[in-house]
Amino acid sequence: MMTIHPYPDAVQCRRARRRPPAEAGEVERLMVDAAAHDDNAWSALVRRFGPGMRRVAESHGLNHGDAEDVEQIAWLGLFVHIGRVREPARVGAWLHTTAKRESIRTIVATRRERFLDDDFDTPSVDADAHARVEADERTTALAEAVDSLPAHQRELMQLFLREPQPSYADIAAELDVPLGYIGPTRARSLANLRRDESLLAAIA
Repeated sequence: MMTIHPYPDAVQCRRARRRPPAEAGEVERLMVDAAAHDDNAWSALVRRFGPGMRRVAESHGLNHGDAEDVEQIAWLGLFVHIGRVREPARVGAWLHTTAKRESIRTIVATRRERFLDDDFDTPSVDADAHARVEADERTTALAEAVDSLPAHQRELMQLFLREPQPSYADIAAELDVPLGYIGPTRARSLANLRRDESLLAAIA
């Protein structure tokens, strides 16, 4: 008679751990497509992970504007480094960690600035005092990089940076262009941003 063990053996456990869940497979597919400049994949990633990053920032006590800055910095990092992400299926954890790190930097810098403003006429400069400045520099670098794009690419990317991000249909209507124009133009715009040395230095 065959004996049925009530618990799985070690081999079965290892196989179960190695088998990625369906959601992980879907996220990995989106990452691969996004790296290949698929705009639908980027939009899907933004819908999936954007609200979570805003919640992370807001849970640290940041106001709406600072939370938006944190999210934009995280997406900017992914735009630039997506081809080097080692575990695409875990991009949600990467974005969460990035949002948390940027939130803490913002909080520390803000508190440090208030402390220095309240207690010192000539504030000393240290790593914490620079954190908020660095975040502002990244935001400024992104704005300047977008401003340096050709006019048609600049107009498109400025719309994509809006909060909330407009739909493709809304963008097409505002720019008076066909829907098929948006994807290729966005891909070329992102490729140009990834070659901007000032932007790369700001987010390194």
